[in-house]
Amino acid sequence: MGILSRLLNDPVYENYARRANKALWSVRDKNTGLLGNVINAASGQWIGKLSGLGAGLDSFYEYLIKAFILFGDNEDYAMFDEMYKTIKLYMRRGRAQCNHGEGGHPLFVNVDMSTGELYSTWIDSLQASFAGIQATKSPFYLHVGQEILSNLNQFTKTGCGYATVHSVQDMSLEDRMESFFLSETTKYLYLLFDTDNHINTHMDRYLFTTEGHVIPIMSQFREPPWLSISTSPSFSSMNISQPSCEAVDGDLRYTLPLKSKYLAQISSSIGLESY
Repeated sequence: MGILSRLLNDPVYENYARRANKALWSVRDKNTGLLGNVINAASGQWIGKLSGLGAGLDSFYEYLIKAFILFGDNEDYAMFDEMYKTIKLYMRRGRAQCNHGEGGHPLFVNVDMSTGELYSTWIDSLQASFAGIQATKSPFYLHVGQEILSNLNQFTKTGCGYATVHSVQDMSLEDRMESFFLSETTKYLYLLFDTDNHINTHMDRYLFTTEGHVIPIMSQFREPPWLSISTSPSFSSMNISQPSCEAVDGDLRYTLPLKSKYLAQISSSIGLESY
């Protein structure tokens, strides 16, 4: 939402996103400082009290530090730093180092937000493998990716896409394909093996959103132009009177792949071609 505001020169989207962040921050557990995974938006009460680094929670932690990287707001970093310390206190398990010392293998677990007691374990193998090879350059992660790719083709590929696995016990499939399969799964697989890809060789210039979308890290995003107009938060759009985009022709709306000139427009709008 922050990127959208800066691209449109309209603070309304970022202001709503920051208000949502602060609302969640204000209802952390008073004893542990942890968040749950499901909240009643009307009452502000937690319905799900599982706290961890997996689905339903990861985006909140990610965007605190990623917002700081993109926009340079120290409040975002302060919130992330406090949350990071809390996570290490309650979720970190096992010995201090992976290859040294005694005790269980180090990992982060799911806990009860009110007590910090163990709930269950979870990890996104493919996303972790991509980060792993970037950090260590170990070929182990390529083997992990190859096995994932092989299993996806063997068990989930259908005549019109890649289906969701309903049960890993009998490998039954559901009649749907998750949206993140294209935005994350296939993208991380592609980048995992294409080590000479521009994104891989210039990792310090780009940031991945939690859904795998690529955003360039640019100085212009740290200087929102609306600050010169007003410093008070605005929750009304500055672009109401601007004309909307022309409707896309029907034959382009439902066909793939996207024509190169339209892909170039998207890249140009976020400054990707400058790299």
